[in-house]
Amino acid sequence: VADCIEKVILEYDIEKPDFPEEIIPDMLKVAEFSSLCIEKLVQGVSAYFTGTEKTNSYIQEVKFYESEIDRLEESIKRKIFTGGFINELAVKLQLRYFIEQTADISDFAEDVCEHLSISIVKRSI
Repeated sequence: VADCIEKVILEYDIEKPDFPEEIIPDMLKVAEFSSLCIEKLVQGVSAYFTGTEKTNSYIQEVKFYESEIDRLEESIKRKIFTGGFINELAVKLQLRYFIEQTADISDFAEDVCEHLSISIVKRSI
């Protein structure tokens, strides 16, 4: 997960995308939910290794935030491509790329949670 986050941050640092005002609130929500997603993932993994029963609860929270990010990702893309406030295709594509990269963080966290769920089942057998 850390490598995924590092890659996204590096891309932001290199390209320095200019987000239009129309999508900034949604992008901030994506960033906030991504952060919460990672936080819940870490808590879930920690709970797994300390034997706490809350692991499944953390996994469900990760899935919730990931689905909210997916919903926001789609909404932002629609605003970019149909909102009429961006004229250049290259700018639209760059913004779409950054939205997808940021959303990939939560996708990766969800993948880790799926493996964690499998480990919980295996442990109980």
